[in-house]
Amino acid sequence: MEKLIAHYREKDGVTVEAVETSIGVKLILQDTGQHVSIFHVSKIGKIYTWVEDAIRQLNEAGLDGKALTASYKTQVRSVLHLIRPYGGMNIMKVDVNAFMQVVDKFIDDVQHASEKE
Repeated sequence: MEKLIAHYREKDGVTVEAVETSIGVKLILQDTGQHVSIFHVSKIGKIYTWVEDAIRQLNEAGLDGKALTASYKTQVRSVLHLIRPYGGMNIMKVDVNAFMQVVDKFIDDVQHASEKE
């Protein structure tokens, strides 16, 4: 879990926030300063994603949330072994490197889209 959190603490345009029961990783949109939820890691070691929240947040920022999350939604479900497009998986059962690749691509896609706006 430390590797995952450290990676996103160092990534430009990303904020890592500790809350009561988890650590949240959010993308900060350059032009608006709005936050887009990417994932949370709970204190018990589960990674959670809520792609529908990201879609809504991207739409609110004037971006096409559904298009920007289409690939991410499929890939994150596969890496986290999820049946639904949301939910959590024990971090010990996740290929963290594969998860970070999926998340990094999503971040890059959103950052490039927001630069075009």
